[in-house]
Amino acid sequence: MFAPMPSGSRSNPVDLEPSSNKARSRTAVGQLVPESQTALVSINDLRAEIKKKRHGGFSETVEKHTFVGVVDFKLSLALIQHSTKLYLVNYGSLAEEMFYQLGVRQFGNFGRIKLEPPPPLPHLIRLAVEAEEERLIVPYTQTITKLILERAELLDEYFSIKVNQQTGEVEALPCLLKEYTPNLDRLPQFLMRLGPEIDWTDEKGCFETLLREIAYFHRPGPLESFIDVEPSEGGCSDADERAAKWEVEHVLFPAMRKYLSPPKSLLEGDVVQVANLPD
Repeated sequence: MFAPMPSGSRSNPVDLEPSSNKARSRTAVGQLVPESQTALVSINDLRAEIKKKRHGGFSETVEKHTFVGVVDFKLSLALIQHSTKLYLVNYGSLAEEMFYQLGVRQFGNFGRIKLEPPPPLPHLIRLAVEAEEERLIVPYTQTITKLILERAELLDEYFSIKVNQQTGEVEALPCLLKEYTPNLDRLPQFLMRLGPEIDWTDEKGCFETLLREIAYFHRPGPLESFIDVEPSEGGCSDADERAAKWEVEHVLFPAMRKYLSPPKSLLEGDVVQVANLPD
């Protein structure tokens, strides 16, 4: 069974810093995150695909919605209203898609979440694979650690995932939205997935799958929604749940109004109209 990072292994996000001077403009209150400039055809193709897949009708709903409330925290379900229609939405799925689009938007120009103290990469990956057969833990940990260290320069330059190649410590993670920090208890899982879930054979596939994994790491939800933990370890207190719900309402949904271009695929399972109020 996978466990969260032990308290002695946890790092705290101590600072948010832009990866370049251009990113400093993001700190202005209310200012849109700027789109980075790139000559990479693969990234421009991903940006074009987001625009092409945008669902016009639901985009208007997201942009002009009124937040009603979280109805099921464990399942990441909330109610929103637009005009006379009431929708039940999986805000975890909507937020994950938004974070992917923010990653494509800021490619190569992310801010950074600096970790202090920087945790050791092999230890984090071992935590994430400890549920595997005993004989697989060491070789799998070594394989993924080696892969990440070999690609440390690419991960740092394009994605602000900074791993010290000399010490093997994870020093920084990408900041997709200045007001939001992902759950660092999921860091071992995130790093482990950089092995099997990434298409390292093709440039566009590599960038897309890496951005999808970064978005998945940022997805909101209780820890037990993502990893197999003991109830006493995965459950959050009432205060934590209230704080998380506040963040959903006051950080994530306002950000979705500005940045989410919802694809039609979200309407196939993550958005349900539950009422038309005049009815």
